[in-house]
Amino acid sequence: MLRATAASACVSMLMGATLLAGESKTGLGPCVLVSAGTGSEAKSEQVTQFWQTVNAAIAKSLVQELTKGGVDARLEVLPHGTASDKVPGLIALALAREHCGQLMQFTHQLGGGSGRDAYFAFEAALFGVQEDDGGFKIGQEAFRKNYRYAMTDEVLRTLSTSEVAGKLKGDLDSARVLKRPAK
Repeated sequence: MLRATAASACVSMLMGATLLAGESKTGLGPCVLVSAGTGSEAKSEQVTQFWQTVNAAIAKSLVQELTKGGVDARLEVLPHGTASDKVPGLIALALAREHCGQLMQFTHQLGGGSGRDAYFAFEAALFGVQEDDGGFKIGQEAFRKNYRYAMTDEVLRTLSTSEVAGKLKGDLDSARVLKRPAK
């Protein structure tokens, strides 16, 4: 029923990578760029777009929650249908525009077929970012968490994007890994 794409593996691919973005300003700020919209593809383009939309909605809720909590969080939703080999370049352009010292890659996965083993999951991974010769070097992973749910009618009907974002924010707060602007 479903096939995973390399986009969902992009999180691991970014660690230690240098992303070229051309001209960039000097100095990265204490903000976090939340990059969202990538993940597993379904056989149906309509289903794929649905999950990309859910992914983006959760990331938007997360950015709102983080901002309320004093974190300078910024959102970059990758366009529907972005090829996995284009993801690093788009993230580099967003980092050049936003100048954030942290990057969170937010992805979704679909698996287990169409039976009772079917599931959907969201994964967040947080990395440090450094400027590096006209681009950005993605540093050590500071946080990774997977949120997996059974794909049942009840879960699909009752789970809210703000609930997932709230769990993730709570886990990030507990891990104390997000930079906050100086007061």
